[in-house]
Amino acid sequence: ESARALIAQYPEEFDEAHMDAHIEDLLSRFCNQALGDTIYRVGRDVPRKLSREDRVIGPLLLEIEQCGVPGPMTALCAAAGMRFRALDEQGQPFGPDIEFAEKVYSRGPEFVLRETCGLDCTREPDRTACDAVLSAHADLLRRLTSGASIFG
Repeated sequence: ESARALIAQYPEEFDEAHMDAHIEDLLSRFCNQALGDTIYRVGRDVPRKLSREDRVIGPLLLEIEQCGVPGPMTALCAAAGMRFRALDEQGQPFGPDIEFAEKVYSRGPEFVLRETCGLDCTREPDRTACDAVLSAHADLLRRLTSGASIFG
């Protein structure tokens, strides 16, 4: 989803073949256990990862700008970020994430979207992003409580 938006934004720099190769490289690195790229390491520091200019919300807004709609998997990623509670190899959480979860998550996803993601859910394109993440969040919670796969 983000690749499509990047190709649309920067057609002189990216094409489908380049982005496909980049995606394959990322997937192979995530699968390479020797690199130690754990879910814990990749996902920790939730406030930064969910900030407006970082890895999730920034691409979601670019998808809206370039493609007219948010990518459903990017919205699901944001929703999952709001639920992220991974532990390191010693079974310990990332301290700042636990503090963040205790102070912020209990206030609801709309609060996270506004205060952490920096979205104004009353204005476009932020409203479209908020709607997509809130819908994905509700669907994620339904799937988690029913035992269904989160990927459909």
